[in-house]
Amino acid sequence: MRDIFEADCKQLQNELLSNKSPLITWNISLKDLQVKYCLLARILALLYDNMLTIRSSGIKVNQIQGGSLPIVEIFTHKEIFNKGISKGLKGKNVYFASQLMSSDGIRLLRYKDLKHRIKINTQGRIPSWFKFVENKLIEEPLKSKKVKNNYQLGYNLHNEEMNIDKLKTKNWITTFHNQIGKPIIGRVLDKPKEDQL
Repeated sequence: MRDIFEADCKQLQNELLSNKSPLITWNISLKDLQVKYCLLARILALLYDNMLTIRSSGIKVNQIQGGSLPIVEIFTHKEIFNKGISKGLKGKNVYFASQLMSSDGIRLLRYKDLKHRIKINTQGRIPSWFKFVENKLIEEPLKSKKVKNNYQLGYNLHNEEMNIDKLKTKNWITTFHNQIGKPIIGRVLDKPKEDQL
C-alpha cells in the first residue's frame, strides 16, 4: 500500500511540475484544482481548504535538486494547466526554468534548441505554452531572448567528472582570452606524451 501511495505522490508531483513532494508544499484549494482524476490531489485540496495538514511518516519524500528557479514559483497553478505548460513538459523531467535557459542564465533558449537539451520534438509550429513562457520571462520578445532581470540566473554549468584516460587529443584547440574578450582558435603542433595532458 505504501508503494502505491509513493507512486501516486510521484505521479502527482510530475503532473504539477513541482520539484518538491506535494505532501510538503501543497497550497491549492479545491476550487482552483486543475488536476483531473487524482484522488490524492482532491484529498490534499480538501485538507488545505479546511486548514488541516498531513504528516508523512515513513514515506520517502521525493525532492528534485540540481536546478534553479522552480517553474511553480514563476507560474500559478492555473497558468501551468490552462496554458498547456504541464501537458508540454510532462514526462520531460523539466522542473526548473534553468533547464529552459542558456548556460549563462541570461537568455531563454529557442524552441528548436530544446530538442537537444530536453529531448522535445520541435517539428512543426511553436506551441502556445512555449509562447506563453516566452512572454512571461522575456523582456522584449521581438528583439531578443534576454530574460527579465528578476528571472536571470547565474551560470548554469554542468560539472561532470572527466577521466583523463578517455580524453582524445585533437588537432585544434579553442580557449577564451579574458583581456581581449574573444576566443582564440589554434592548431596543436606539439602533442605531449601519452601519460601527459
